[in-house]
Amino acid sequence: MIREELSAKDADCILSIPLSDNQTGGKIVWYFGKNDCFTVRNAYESAVRRSYQASTSTDRTDWRYVWYSKIPPKVKLFVWRCSHEALPTLMNLKSTGLSLETKCSWCAGEQEDITHVLLKCPFACLVWALTSVRTVTLPQEVDRGTG
Repeated sequence: MIREELSAKDADCILSIPLSDNQTGGKIVWYFGKNDCFTVRNAYESAVRRSYQASTSTDRTDWRYVWYSKIPPKVKLFVWRCSHEALPTLMNLKSTGLSLETKCSWCAGEQEDITHVLLKCPFACLVWALTSVRTVTLPQEVDRGTG
């Protein structure tokens, strides 16, 4: 059938692929889990590992500190999204081609980027003042807008 449907060159290439000597019946297995079984936990852990590996090749932040911290997953994701400019700030939305004003919606002062929204906006400063957190810093990559 392969030779009938494909060119001789393509058919030869496909037919030259060595087949496994292990002639077990067809079975779908989950490579990333124990006992070849899929679980949501295995999928999540695999995604976190892959995300960590991808991020370590592109930036200097040690993501193990975030991914393996005992904090809620939604907080981990929020921190990652902040550092990768993946939050829908007005500046980020404009960079996708939307035509809109980029001044902060709360203070109408500076451009609405992640650093401004989380740290520099007077409204954000008020929110931080009402919490028990006294010092808030972002990694240099984020503060410079390169994260």
